[in-house]
Amino acid sequence: MNRDLIFKNQEHITFFEKNTKDKTFNCHELSLIYLLGLTEVTRKHFVEIYSEDKGTKHESVLADWQTEESTRLTILAFNLYEDYLFGFSDQVYRHKLDL
Repeated sequence: MNRDLIFKNQEHITFFEKNTKDKTFNCHELSLIYLLGLTEVTRKHFVEIYSEDKGTKHESVLADWQTEESTRLTILAFNLYEDYLFGFSDQVYRHKLDL
């Protein structure tokens, strides 16, 4: 475990360690995994949001299981990982976010 990181709870630590164990990641990948580990929803649906083979799965932002919090978190993680891709005010996301 990276001692420089501050984790929200034990589930966050376990998720991060499980998904980074015995692998080498760049800072963008680590930030994506760290952020997606913050909520139960994004941890539960991690494989629907990201895969090592295919990268980020943009369609997951509009998935029915997404909450407002997890949608915002997923968009933030994607933006950090991909150098800004989504805007919170984009029309396609208005129905998922309380804007």
